[in-house]
Amino acid sequence: MSGRIVAGGTLVRKTQRSERRSILLVDDEPSIRQVVGGLLESRGFDVLSAESGEEALKIVTAQDFELAIVDYRLPAMDGIRLLHVLREISPFAPRILMTAHLDLNTAVEAVNMAQISNTLTKPIMPEALFRCVDEALANKALLLGAQDKQRRQRLDRERGPVLECLAGNFLRLALQPIFDLGCQTPVAYEALLRSGHPEFTGPLSVLRAVEEHELVHELGDKVVELARGWLAQLPTDKLLFINLHPLELDDAERLGTRLRRLQEWSGRVVIEITERQSLDSIDDWESAIETLADQGIPIAVDDLGAGYNSLSVLADLQPRFLKADMSIVRACNESPRKQRLIELLCRFAESTSAELIAEGIEADAEIETLKSCGAHYLQGYRLGRPSFDIH
Repeated sequence: MSGRIVAGGTLVRKTQRSERRSILLVDDEPSIRQVVGGLLESRGFDVLSAESGEEALKIVTAQDFELAIVDYRLPAMDGIRLLHVLREISPFAPRILMTAHLDLNTAVEAVNMAQISNTLTKPIMPEALFRCVDEALANKALLLGAQDKQRRQRLDRERGPVLECLAGNFLRLALQPIFDLGCQTPVAYEALLRSGHPEFTGPLSVLRAVEEHELVHELGDKVVELARGWLAQLPTDKLLFINLHPLELDDAERLGTRLRRLQEWSGRVVIEITERQSLDSIDDWESAIETLADQGIPIAVDDLGAGYNSLSVLADLQPRFLKADMSIVRACNESPRKQRLIELLCRFAESTSAELIAEGIEADAEIETLKSCGAHYLQGYRLGRPSFDIH
């Protein structure tokens, strides 16, 4: 959304930042908003105009702003208090206080409470307005540039150990069994990442590191390499569930190349995609899903019931397996509400030609309840922990 937002307007959702920079202008005098807003628009800015602090806060929940210019005397919430709140919302957006009478106490309060960038004294002169805005935005650019430089220097220092972790023999896949209702022998295994690197002692630390250094695809290559080793050892009637990092879906061609290395075991590989991350935030994920379908690789949706994706996304994924999140499974024997939800998920799975796997089982009573609710497969510490030995 671009252009001027007038007082009384209602914004429903957060919009993407326009190519033109937006300035929040707050003053209860319409003539001030008209004159100052017009001057700013003549310099190519989009003006987000509000007559009160309350209206301004509604606007900034819906749209980003580069800089805020706020009058000191506002109804209900004064300008310094509003600028303090805006600092919490957008710490790097400069804050300019407008006032007709700037005394020492007001100036001290504005600096201490709102950490303002500058002040403008009414009546507002165009030269003073443009100089103040230009200085504030220039200082912001310098600050962000310095922070970005520090961040890049830090990443350069930290990138070496991450690459070492991916290239060496530090990563392994532990297998956790998945059972049918008989619970005698596993029908499948889920491959779970484990790390022996001294700086990345668990899977979450590895995942955070590869995300920060944009090495998710390199981790995917490593996981496929390790999965090939397990597939060569597993009995030919066992499936192997492999977790896919959601960001791997942003490059369908690279994902397809990676997964073709598993074609030798076609029909025995299942790709797990977590529901904890919204697929809407990933560009062109549908093409990656088509790639999986073209290679005949079925999908399992992990963490079902604990994530962000809608039923329409599940329909697009067309999963072969649904994995009920452990938050639903734990103590389900003691919760009629959880039992009804599991029954509903089982019916949903069957209506879409899928099967439900209940994960996170830790008690015998949960097993019996899950069987009675219609779960198709069972997984959890009570049945088998992740291991490097499947015999």
